[in-house]
Amino acid sequence: MKILFTFSTSFQYDNIIKRCYTKKITLQDLNNTNSFDAILITKNYLQEASDNQYTQFYLNSSIPIVFVQSDKAISAFIIPNHTYENTFENHAKDYFIGYYIKKDVKNSDKSESTIKLLQNKVTLLFK
Repeated sequence: MKILFTFSTSFQYDNIIKRCYTKKITLQDLNNTNSFDAILITKNYLQEASDNQYTQFYLNSSIPIVFVQSDKAISAFIIPNHTYENTFENHAKDYFIGYYIKKDVKNSDKSESTIKLLQNKVTLLFK
C-alpha cells in the first residue's frame, strides 16, 4: 500500500523540528536509518537526492521519506531516470511532499480503515 502525501506551505516546519529528536545525516547514510521514524530531506539536498542511486531506497523504505520545500513533483525522487532538473514543477507549492509504503499490508487489509490508519501515521509525524 502506497501513500503519497503533501502539506501546504503554511505548515510550520520549525514547530516540527522543535518537537522531534533530529539527527543530521548525509544521503550516503540512508542505508543506516533503521532506527529512524522518518527521513526529512531538506531543500539544499533535493537535487542530489533525486539521483537514480537513491530511487530504490525511497521505494523500498519502511519509513516515510519527506522532501522539504521541493520545487519539483515527487516523481523526481521515486521514478527511475527522473531528476530534479527534468521533472515538472510542484505547482501546488506544497511545503512537504513525501512517499511511504506499508510493506506488510495484505490485499485483504486494503480497506478504508487501514488506509486511514496509515494516513494517520504519516500525519502524526507532523503534529
